[in-house]
Amino acid sequence: MRNAHYAVYQVEETNNLDTLIVVDVFNKFKYKIIDHQMAKTAHQGLILAGYLLDFDEFSIQTGGTVLVTREIIESDEVVRLIDRIDDDQLADFLNNPANGAKLAKAVISASLKQGKP
Repeated sequence: MRNAHYAVYQVEETNNLDTLIVVDVFNKFKYKIIDHQMAKTAHQGLILAGYLLDFDEFSIQTGGTVLVTREIIESDEVVRLIDRIDDDQLADFLNNPANGAKLAKAVISASLKQGKP
């Protein structure tokens, strides 16, 4: 059984068919995501947040994916959480599932408050 992990990632490229290359904004790790709909609608530079499930050569997103805007990043919920992270721990922060859950809650709460589910 595999465990999903929460990630905030930026789209680097899409083939507009089924595959996206994204980079995690925290640890700079690249993921190859297989998602037919997302590959057709996403564009370079788009920032998304959601749970990823990793396989040997690719990842899939599971559950809801949230569009991350400047307003969400600057929201009280997200800023409060990010301010608690030491700079030297930033890359490893989301390796802890509890931290992933906290960030998911903050991003989703901010998104809902702004009317952007």
